[in-house]
Amino acid sequence: MRKQTTRREVLRGSLAVAGLGVLGTPYWALPALAQGETLVPFTDLPANANFVPAPDRRLLDIRTIDGPFTPKDQFFTTQHYGHPEIDPAAFRLSVSGLVVRPTSLSLDDLRRMGGVELIAGFECSGNRRPLQGLCGNGRWTGVPLRAVLDRAGVKPEAREFVFFGADHGQEEVEFRTQKYTVDQQFGRSLSREKALSPEPFLAYALNGEPLTRHQGFPLRLVVPGWYGVANVKWLSQIHLQDDQYLGKYQARWYRTLKGETINGETKWTEAAVTHMQLKSFIARVARAGDRHNVLGVVLHDGTPLKSVEVRVDEGPWQPATLDRSTNGKYSWKLFSYSWSGCHGRRTHAGFARHRRQREDPADRGGAGDQEDLPRRQLAASAQGDDRLTSPVVDDRPATSGVVNCAAYAQGRRLADLPLCDVSDALQASDRFVWIGLYEPNAEILRQVQQEFGLHDLAVEDALSAHQRPKLEQYDGSLFVVLRTAQLGSERQLEFGETHLFVGPRYLISVRHGSAKSHVALRARCEATPDLLSKGPGFVLYALMDFIVDQYLPVVEGLEQQLDELEEQIFGEHFTRDTTARIYHLKRDLLALKRAVSPLVDVCNRLMRFDFAVIPEDTRLYFRDIYDHVLRVNEMIDTLRELLTTALEANLSLISVSQNEDTKRLAAWAAIIAVPTMIAGIYGMNFDGMPELRWTYGYPVVMGLMVAACAGLFIGFKRSGWL
Repeated sequence: MRKQTTRREVLRGSLAVAGLGVLGTPYWALPALAQGETLVPFTDLPANANFVPAPDRRLLDIRTIDGPFTPKDQFFTTQHYGHPEIDPAAFRLSVSGLVVRPTSLSLDDLRRMGGVELIAGFECSGNRRPLQGLCGNGRWTGVPLRAVLDRAGVKPEAREFVFFGADHGQEEVEFRTQKYTVDQQFGRSLSREKALSPEPFLAYALNGEPLTRHQGFPLRLVVPGWYGVANVKWLSQIHLQDDQYLGKYQARWYRTLKGETINGETKWTEAAVTHMQLKSFIARVARAGDRHNVLGVVLHDGTPLKSVEVRVDEGPWQPATLDRSTNGKYSWKLFSYSWSGCHGRRTHAGFARHRRQREDPADRGGAGDQEDLPRRQLAASAQGDDRLTSPVVDDRPATSGVVNCAAYAQGRRLADLPLCDVSDALQASDRFVWIGLYEPNAEILRQVQQEFGLHDLAVEDALSAHQRPKLEQYDGSLFVVLRTAQLGSERQLEFGETHLFVGPRYLISVRHGSAKSHVALRARCEATPDLLSKGPGFVLYALMDFIVDQYLPVVEGLEQQLDELEEQIFGEHFTRDTTARIYHLKRDLLALKRAVSPLVDVCNRLMRFDFAVIPEDTRLYFRDIYDHVLRVNEMIDTLRELLTTALEANLSLISVSQNEDTKRLAAWAAIIAVPTMIAGIYGMNFDGMPELRWTYGYPVVMGLMVAACAGLFIGFKRSGWL
């Protein structure tokens, strides 16, 4: 009986091995067949199996797996509209639709955004026995999708994010009983929630080398934990829209059909192909005498594994050994198992379980109890001697507030961790963890509190939010509250909060309401390991600098609104809306002032006071933030003064305008008063008025009225009253 290997033991070993990788030591290589070993062939694998029928159709021969990463010339590929050739110099990624700034990015532009690495394995949704060759695992280099979307600016009404490849072809589309032949690009879409999450990735390199034409050169989408169809190759356009995308490969192909019996009646449900189901299979069996060495593969959607077990014939289940080099969250997992016995027909079964899975010993001979989820069994057999089986199950984690949780050593990312394994990761003294939470519930925060011993008052503040920016010191840790600000699509000011717990071995960020994720920031920090090696103190600086830098575009946006108001004020277009806009702008500036002003004291304390969690050589960095905060604070004060002046000028100009109107009315009243007076005199009809019977009386009176009115008009005109 083998010793039981727990997930925590596996994780602890994985981090240690990753640390060797940081030092440049090759941490793992699966050896080729040892001397005296022979490969046990699969009986259901045709002798003439062709794994590369064409350059654009290639399968991985799983028997040749000899390392954690699939070589680029062996990585599986398929095609829908052929494999286009794209000139990298002319390539542009277009981001269009419901974005604030329609964007066009060259390959160099994307590279300048940061070269982040992602280890991810996946399979085609059509991957089946006996070959199981539509799968692979790679080290992808590129930029998080969220960073590109942040650069373009996502409008609130964008709901569907469509990814188009450069490959296209003729399709027959039926519309109102008529069929039309149209040219369509290959396209797949993601929901807003998924597209703006930290996982989706734009890759331009595989295993340290540029993508090949057959792997989607120059750019492809990678959605970790999803089936391969979502990983759009030759990515040329990202289009944001508010209605559902119904392209062929989204709405009509790559669908699942599942029947469920309800009250004796079968109900059929159709759904899109998205998350990979948990799947394990045997890749090869090598024999040396009576000893059999089994190599297997587990593919899953990133949910942590609890164990992988193997049994021979109807014997007991035995723990397999998970390979330490494939511990990445979205990496495929390689496992091995060895047993000794006589030749003859044998049955090997591999069984993979997730961490949250219930175990029913009575059912382990099948696929196990996977929280009442459906399961199916895939089988492959070894010629003459060995029959190999592996079940496929599915178990997806519930949504939580944990966005990212990773361990770092010497400035390099070692592994992604579940919260429950953080203690094990911190057993080595040279490591720290960086945890990102977004609007977590009380349960998550209590779990974090227990893991790191956070103070009750700080946890209560982080849970309730609505805090003033501040810096508080507790036993051996700091609690920092910052307010984020950004201008929305309607140029309205939107605030959020970021709470930071900083200790000697950890940094925990808790975001509330902030639309700006920390994905790009984390990528930039990981791209400078010499600085990240300074520990949580440097991460605190990076986060504060990131948030303070977001104030400048906000202030510039408010300044632009003030310029527009000044043009309106001095352009003599006076409306009630102008005064209302001035008051709204004054209110926004006051709110921004309340967010920025306390940071002057926070930065000053971080620079001058001796906090144990911030090394001496890191304190100098906070001087840079201090300067930025002072600059933003002064800009806000200047804008407030200008706005006060603009309000006074607006009121003065309105008063002057009203005086001008009064003068015009008075001038016209005076002009009209002259003929009115003369007409009133001669309208009294007295008998003793000689002018009434004078022959020239009427023309003289009319001439007098016209002359008087004309004289008054000329006089008022010259004086500026008219």
